[in-house]
Amino acid sequence: MAIWKKCKMINMKNIYYFFYVRLYKFYSYFGEKDIPHIISVFLMSLLLYFNFSGLYCFIGARLYPHFHDKISIPIGLVIFVLNSFIFLYKQKYKKIISEYDLKVKHYPNWIVGTIMILYIGLSIFFWIYAGYQVRCLNIK
Repeated sequence: MAIWKKCKMINMKNIYYFFYVRLYKFYSYFGEKDIPHIISVFLMSLLLYFNFSGLYCFIGARLYPHFHDKISIPIGLVIFVLNSFIFLYKQKYKKIISEYDLKVKHYPNWIVGTIMILYIGLSIFFWIYAGYQVRCLNIK
């Protein structure tokens, strides 16, 4: 029965908040002491932009080849504004950090760290590879 409760706890919102808390903790420990909440929101937005941009390159580039040129920056800004609203509006990040910091401690640091590094690395790789594929498509 305990396995079922752990599986119920894992959903997209929890994973998203876990990721934010881990980025926040990382940047408050190693990086900027004043604004880790803003840097964390920016990095999460950047990674989501990489994912959406990469998906477009794989799926939509063949159908709408010049769509990405017109909508790329507005999509990135919308992602940043939405993340800012989720985490920074009324300093909601403080509540999220206090709530999810306890939940993150249930998992070993090496597992959470490995998952985060894999996600970041694969997001960047996916974005670069998708851009390369579109470049090859445009050259032909």
